[in-house]
Amino acid sequence: MTRCRVRIRDRFGTWEAETEDVGPRGCRIVTARPLTVGALVALTLESERVPEPLEVAGQIVWARAERPARAGVSFAGRPGALAPSDWFDAVVAAQAAPRPPVIVPDIVIVVEAPVKAPAPLVDRLRLRAEELLGGGERAAAEVLLRRILALAPGDAAVEAALRDIAER
Repeated sequence: MTRCRVRIRDRFGTWEAETEDVGPRGCRIVTARPLTVGALVALTLESERVPEPLEVAGQIVWARAERPARAGVSFAGRPGALAPSDWFDAVVAAQAAPRPPVIVPDIVIVVEAPVKAPAPLVDRLRLRAEELLGGGERAAAEVLLRRILALAPGDAAVEAALRDIAER
């Protein structure tokens, strides 16, 4: 498990939390505030092992409200300089590199095979993206469309919609 400090921003504000696990496509967070499945968030993850924080857009894909609240965040876009997979690789490399004798918490990386997204989730995301596009909210629709591609790579309709957004 990888634990990092994380700053979470949503439409209601900004707060600090901690990750329980981080991977190249998402993370599990422990937070004082319960989150709602489908909510869009902006995250800034910091690790003592990597000098640059990861700034990434995400979507809540599962949530548990019982204290302490936990949520699964799927990375959906990157407003920062580093791609999530590059940042994750840097964390893994830093863990493998020899360290000076400084007391820091160990980071344990759990690598698992990708889980295929359930079709109802992909369908709900696709419908919401269409609603956002119809309402003129291209930036939010783009985040959802990128999330769909991460969950269901090769979706020609989603790729076409992303090209259309980029051309406007």
